[in-house]
Amino acid sequence: MSEGMKAQKRLLCLVLLAACFLLSGWGSGLSQARAAPGRMGLSDTLPVNASVLTPTAIWVRGFILTAAATVRRDPDPSSPALGNLRGGEGVQVVGRTASGEWLQIIYPPDGGGRGWLRASQVETFGMALGLPLVADGAQQAVTPTPQAATPQARALALSGQLALQTASGGEIYLVHADGSGLRRLTDGLDPALSPDGRFVAFARWREPMGLYVLDWATGEERRLFAGNRVRTPAWSPDGASVMFSHEVGGRPAQEVCFPVIGCFRIPAETFRRLGQVRLADGKFQDVPSDLHSISPTWSPTGERFAYRSDRGIRLATLEGESSWLLPDVGAMGPAWSPVGEHLAIQLRRHDHWDIFLLNTTDGSLTPLTGSSPLAGRAANHVAPAWSPDGRRLAFFTDRNGRWELYVMNADGSEQRPLFPRGLPGITFHYDFAAERMVSWSR
Repeated sequence: MSEGMKAQKRLLCLVLLAACFLLSGWGSGLSQARAAPGRMGLSDTLPVNASVLTPTAIWVRGFILTAAATVRRDPDPSSPALGNLRGGEGVQVVGRTASGEWLQIIYPPDGGGRGWLRASQVETFGMALGLPLVADGAQQAVTPTPQAATPQARALALSGQLALQTASGGEIYLVHADGSGLRRLTDGLDPALSPDGRFVAFARWREPMGLYVLDWATGEERRLFAGNRVRTPAWSPDGASVMFSHEVGGRPAQEVCFPVIGCFRIPAETFRRLGQVRLADGKFQDVPSDLHSISPTWSPTGERFAYRSDRGIRLATLEGESSWLLPDVGAMGPAWSPVGEHLAIQLRRHDHWDIFLLNTTDGSLTPLTGSSPLAGRAANHVAPAWSPDGRRLAFFTDRNGRWELYVMNADGSEQRPLFPRGLPGITFHYDFAAERMVSWSR
């Protein structure tokens, strides 16, 4: 058979495959998926209030991206609240501020009024850049009233202390939630504060490698476990033991060959399982887990724990019972709320990461972070960590072009820098390797 005939035959096969793809309904399914990113989907049933729009009005559909969103009278966080919208609820977006930080919507949906939402809380469908600018000077004002709490004042209201790492294997610091008392503790990775805030568990990859615990009040370090490439220690709720991930061998690289097709090289593979060590006497215990396990996190009662496997998030017990909670390879960094049945996780969304709440009862997901539809790129939001009271989450974001520590309420609202003035001389680096950047305790 000539080369020309072979080429025609290959082209015919491709055409037939494409036809089968479209006829099977997969193509339409993909179109629907693109029209409805995330698990929410665009509310096609959103009623369009034509009575409040002129025939030439420009508007786009949207839905609430965060768990909840407060509608404000003006594009100003201190402006009076008009009401609240739930995650996934549809909106008609009719305008924007020049900065793109706020979007104007029809509110209430069945009325003729207007309200404002932060752009980061709304997923729009259509060209948000084409929305008209609302130039009303009173509405554009963003200066807080004297009675409004400033970001620094809100930060001062937070309690507890945080352990921070600047990078994997870099410096580890301790700081109070109000920004005071900053001090360097040691070097290592994946710091985890004990429930009482007295100790910091962390991993160290330089010799002597292993799992360490530091009494930050005395400066005394103790190696609890001697192992290669320990990761992500997590305290039990009673503070008596630490669970962690460690290497347990692996499989060397190999070459596999097939007739006609040729040979392929399969890279070397490292296996990781979970272990647990008791603080009082250093006694070690293997924890039933998959071959690629990392990021354990305990439930508040200590009866169950969750961790990230190579195929998603698992729920398990020390007795060996386990089940899939979220079979998604793009999920990592689970952190169990200290007061409830939710995990905070970071989830891959096409070209960036966002933070979600994962319900451990039914596996449902609720988005907490998102990017403005007017932004040049989608920001990353990673490494969530709960406050001791379970009311807030600390996390890292590169929304301003560099990694910064932010805080938000447990429903995703009031996202702001945790330390508005920064931490002197400290910069952060994130490697997207499921590292724990921050731990928050009493």
